[in-house]
Amino acid sequence: MRLFDLLPVAALIDKKYFAVHGGISPNFNKVEEIQQIERFKEIPIKGVLCDLLWSDPKDEITDRWTPNNTRQCSYYFGIQQARTFMSRNRLKLIIRGH
Repeated sequence: MRLFDLLPVAALIDKKYFAVHGGISPNFNKVEEIQQIERFKEIPIKGVLCDLLWSDPKDEITDRWTPNNTRQCSYYFGIQQARTFMSRNRLKLIIRGH
């Protein structure tokens, strides 16, 4: 578990591409905020760290974040949330690990 704690949760590539294990979160706006996350603890079932690891995209145009009932934690995010996040952070792409 100690090794996992040292791995990055997300990365910014060429200031244009956001690479993340899971997805985005309604609980943060700017990529820089990720640096404020306390990493060295058990992954919580809610909050930014949980969302970065476990949120999932959904093929819907909606302005709402939907609870992710499949995972029993985090959210589904739609096209609008992804576009807003990319625009706010001047990104071209979100790259997900799963």
